[in-house]
Amino acid sequence: MRRGLIRPDVLPRGRGHNALFGWRTLLVLRLLALVHIRFGGTVAHWGPIMDALRASLEGSSFPALYGHAAVYDGARMVISPASPFDAKQALLTLPLDEHLAEISRAFGPEEDEVQLPLLPPLLVKR
Repeated sequence: MRRGLIRPDVLPRGRGHNALFGWRTLLVLRLLALVHIRFGGTVAHWGPIMDALRASLEGSSFPALYGHAAVYDGARMVISPASPFDAKQALLTLPLDEHLAEISRAFGPEEDEVQLPLLPPLLVKR
């Protein structure tokens, strides 16, 4: 894939520093990779479409996107409930749940991280 097609959320501060990507950008990059690998879409064509999708996700919360899909109608890509569509035209539908689950796992706690047990109640005397 081409580098720099989707802008990072935080630009690198110079040599030796990495750019930082938020979950919305990671979701868009995963969708871009899916379109490129599975459907053979050129990254140069889909990049601006996915960048516009990234901008439209700005007000969305992560959990609110479960059960939704990214839908491309030939002109733009929008987020829509993933229920069966009553489409009168051809649509490319990319369900989001698989991608959200993977991003959630990546940002989740490490497997060896265990929550400490709660302290037992203590009687405090004065």
